[in-house]
Amino acid sequence: MTVKVSKPAINVREELADLRKPTGIAGEAMLRAETPQEQFNLIGAGRRNLIINGDFDIWQRGTSFSANAYTADRWISSLGTVTKDGAALKHVSTTTDPYLLYKVEDVGNKLAGNKAVLSFYLKTSGSDNRLQYVTFSGTNYYHSQMYQLPSELEGYTHWVCPVEITSANTDIIRIVIELHGVSGHTSWLRKVQLELGKVATPFEHRSYGEELAACQRYYYRHQRGGQSAYVGTAQCTSASNAELIYFHPVQMRASPQMDFSGTMRVKTANGAGSTNQNSTAVSFDDPEQLCTQIGITITSGLVAGNAATVYFTGGNDYIEGDAEL
Repeated sequence: MTVKVSKPAINVREELADLRKPTGIAGEAMLRAETPQEQFNLIGAGRRNLIINGDFDIWQRGTSFSANAYTADRWISSLGTVTKDGAALKHVSTTTDPYLLYKVEDVGNKLAGNKAVLSFYLKTSGSDNRLQYVTFSGTNYYHSQMYQLPSELEGYTHWVCPVEITSANTDIIRIVIELHGVSGHTSWLRKVQLELGKVATPFEHRSYGEELAACQRYYYRHQRGGQSAYVGTAQCTSASNAELIYFHPVQMRASPQMDFSGTMRVKTANGAGSTNQNSTAVSFDDPEQLCTQIGITITSGLVAGNAATVYFTGGNDYIEGDAEL
């Protein structure tokens, strides 16, 4: 006996679309992405943070400042005192218009026209953990244009500020964090991040070594205390002068402004005797992105053509190169 079974026709596409997939909103976005690059952007993979030293790990110039100047690497403070307070930058206002300034390098203003998100963690001596506003690419953004995310840092508020990058400043993106204009007001700042797109992602942590090298492209300080007393090997050019080629720790952004504090000592040894004298003058000649020539002058005792060892004498002696924006 023949048995016939009939079944109504189905639309396979519709059935697949109706399947109950436990993917959630994020999973749906990944499935709907049309290219690997779109998926890459959705999960925030790769280098995202355009801010160098956003969590204030690097303090090459020191850890306490009272003047308007660079403080933590890449950060300028105005109208207040700045100290390193644990993992945070601590700012105490001394007048009515204090701010922190950061400049993002953007050669050719290639990022202009992009949407971006600036996020940071802020704690203040007031009860609201607020600031005045943020000036980004020449536009002021107030708290009414920001929103908050849950903060894993006790006492801090995690602020998120959607922004648009413009070409208001040539070759840089200028970010000014305008703090409360009350003398004595204290602010603690951590985990500052600027990323392209419309979504704030978790703060991107980089290793200390990577962060330091990125900072040294703009500024470095070679200091005897905690580092090396050795400066380099020089060639004597006369009885009172020696020259050496001094290499920066990394290739710098531009030819740096060089400076020196302290005293260098020149030491030689040969068959006729030895010389070990402090410098009377130090000069930097033709600094370039990779290196500079250092000229050291002493009273006398060198032999032209001989080699000499050059080193720091004091624990706080240093050489610095500055190629900040």
